[in-house]
Amino acid sequence: MRFWIILLLIATTGTAFGRLGETEQELKARYGKPVWVGDGLKYNPYFDKLIDFKKEGISIFCYLHAGRCVRIEYSRNSGFNNAEVAGFTQLNHVDQIRIERTATSLTYTLKKDLPDIASGSKKGIRKMRKDFEAAEHGT
Repeated sequence: MRFWIILLLIATTGTAFGRLGETEQELKARYGKPVWVGDGLKYNPYFDKLIDFKKEGISIFCYLHAGRCVRIEYSRNSGFNNAEVAGFTQLNHVDQIRIERTATSLTYTLKKDLPDIASGSKKGIRKMRKDFEAAEHGT
């Protein structure tokens, strides 16, 4: 029975929800107009662009590097049940991935990009700290 539920979930959400590795154009074709687009370099130098979408009550946050989605987060206030987690995991299993699950979100990241994402995060935090200290001292 569980197999059929997962199969049904994948069949119904397969076209609605994007996957790791998709381009910006593919993401926009799948989700429609973004609710927000940001310069990834401002937050993490590894990301070229950050794009947020909303589809079927789910917030989707896409992190792009070299024109492709290397990290994708799905978020919903009610969280995701085990069958939904299995469905999203199947959709995003394009390569070795890291999966993070919280009470309200699921995040998938390509493992090959993790070291560079972590390094970029450190650089981004240092930059934010430097900017904050400069603002605090009025410079």
